[in-house]
Amino acid sequence: MAIKVNQDILEERHTLLELQKSFIASHTLTKEQTQTLEDLAKKYDFFTRLKGKERIDRQISKLFERIDVIPPSILIAISAIETDWGKASFAINGNALYREISWNDKSGIIPEDEKEDASYSIKRFPSLYASMGSFARKINSNINYDSMKVLRQEMRYRKKIIDGQSLATTFILYSPKNNFIGLLDYTITFYKLTRLDNLQLQKKIPLPKNEKK
Repeated sequence: MAIKVNQDILEERHTLLELQKSFIASHTLTKEQTQTLEDLAKKYDFFTRLKGKERIDRQISKLFERIDVIPPSILIAISAIETDWGKASFAINGNALYREISWNDKSGIIPEDEKEDASYSIKRFPSLYASMGSFARKINSNINYDSMKVLRQEMRYRKKIIDGQSLATTFILYSPKNNFIGLLDYTITFYKLTRLDNLQLQKKIPLPKNEKK
């Protein structure tokens, strides 16, 4: 699933690259291309008040920072930590791998350890794959992880493998758990999860059985 999530992200990145090529060549985009760019900007939560060519240029530039891989080692290790290796009730009952919060959502799962505040819940997902994809989009969109994006962009520029161990320290704002970064680094290292980060994505990787977006 982690490889498939990244494949989807790289397909969007390729779409963005094609839009950039068209814009450089003609200094404009078609109506359909503009809508595609606007849809990506909305999906990755990027807003600008600029108009015309300046808007397009800004959107493409910022989306290249946001639409990029989240190493499989990160996706797997954090889900393991958050769900106690899949044993948490919200993972079993709601396909929630990352304790993503919903506010005033009656369909969500109230955390078992929450006794006072019932205004928030853990978001349910139709599949584990959907949960993992939502998490990757959250990390790529949220400004709290800009330091991760900067480091990732530098690694891509230097043609280095974008691996979870290198990015782990940038997730310091992700969890209130004590020594979360140490736990994340240990999980990635002990289970040798960076081996997954070295895998090249195939053109087509089918979803696991019964998994849907």
